[in-house]
Amino acid sequence: MIGYKVYGIDIRDYGYSHPKFTFINDDFLAHNFGNKKFDIIIDISSIEHFGLDTYTNKIIDLKADIKALNKVYSLLKKNGQFIFTAPFGKPEIVNNFERIYSYKDIQNMFKNKFRIKKQQFWLIHSYKNISEIGLSAASRVETNLTKGIYAVITIGAFKV
Repeated sequence: MIGYKVYGIDIRDYGYSHPKFTFINDDFLAHNFGNKKFDIIIDISSIEHFGLDTYTNKIIDLKADIKALNKVYSLLKKNGQFIFTAPFGKPEIVNNFERIYSYKDIQNMFKNKFRIKKQQFWLIHSYKNISEIGLSAASRVETNLTKGIYAVITIGAFKV
């Protein structure tokens, strides 16, 4: 960590420690950050899980991902950067575990909040076999979590 003060938040505990890292063991949507604002927020494949409970096989809140994105927006400083990754392809909820977002879903989620600077699409065959693909190919990927095959979108965006 190059002198930055870094925060992490997760509902599950996290064992990493560093003098410049503060871990918050809490629900992101429920946590009160007070007046804290951030220069950068990084969401590595987490928003798609909000409101879904694979452990109880229940959908708790179908809008929780949008609520989380709105909270990210509210926590960013003016012109703050948002780095986002999520499963991509034919929209669905898989095993009450995660959402898969289409291009239209992403555009609607980011509209009026973020200016997308860069987006990339990736085909995941396994954690050791990842290749960059285009939007058209990513939109056609047949997700098979059992086999570890899915597409991912990565976005770098700025708060509008």
